[in-house]
Amino acid sequence: MEFDAKKLAALDDRALAELIFEVTRSMGMTEDRARRMAQNAPALRVMLSKASDKELNRIVSAVGEDKAAEILSKVNQKEKQ
Repeated sequence: MEFDAKKLAALDDRALAELIFEVTRSMGMTEDRARRMAQNAPALRVMLSKASDKELNRIVSAVGEDKAAEILSKVNQKEKQ
């Protein structure tokens, strides 16, 4: 499974923040820390736009294939709105 970093980086700030919160919680972060990460959506957008395929795949591995598929589905739904 591949994340399209450009698609993720193209999400509006709110959608990206929600996605970051969900991913970080899936990775085991506390709710408080996940919220702080989500508040840094603009900085994380820049990081995503510069991330290599290897780095993105490492994130997918940490989140898990099923959760990553669910997240990608949500990204695609948000694009259609």
